[in-house]
Amino acid sequence: MTPVDDSLKVYGKLGDISEWITNMEILDLGAGLGQYSEALSRMGARKVVALEYQKKKVDWIKRNNRGNFETVEGSASCLPFDEESFDTVFSHTVFEHLPDVELALSEAHRVVRKGGSLVLSFNYVSHRSGHHLSPFIHFPWPLAILPEPNLCRYWSECVAEAQALGGMGFYEKGASISSLSGGAEIHLNKMNFLDFEKNALEAGWTLFARWSSERWGRVLPWLA
Repeated sequence: MTPVDDSLKVYGKLGDISEWITNMEILDLGAGLGQYSEALSRMGARKVVALEYQKKKVDWIKRNNRGNFETVEGSASCLPFDEESFDTVFSHTVFEHLPDVELALSEAHRVVRKGGSLVLSFNYVSHRSGHHLSPFIHFPWPLAILPEPNLCRYWSECVAEAQALGGMGFYEKGASISSLSGGAEIHLNKMNFLDFEKNALEAGWTLFARWSSERWGRVLPWLA
């Protein structure tokens, strides 16, 4: 059996991940910088397509692609694929960024084959780590403690410092983040996970497994 790639180990909490990777055709929806597409191809997928909305990230993937996968620029709200094109749709911390979650879930359902899987992680707005602020802010629940403009200003400063050192090249140069609900890179829809699951069920999906990264959330889901 192929060892589980470190970046995918958390998905083992949902069951045997080889069932939706090995010899499967997989869409990596919202591929970011392509790291999960690389991992999926290493894990034995027959075919991996990395779909990313932002051209800067698409170009970055194409320059740095170290895996055996295809890269496509496109929107989760209008997937450029025929019906039943994939066995699995994989998406890592993407749906919380989308302005039309219901449409994206329906599109994912359209392109997956009968009996296929949607495997994803969703960072809901009340998450302890601060909903994508954790690389810069290291105390829990910052959105409940500090005003949003202050967090955005600090985030902008951190991005500028990283760009000065040659990183964060997929952000616009001198990016100024004024709102957690603005811009293609930053936009957060602030949906909670119960509403997200409701949308998924209405789009035709069936919930087969859920795992909370928070211990309390595994006991009392509303505390997740």
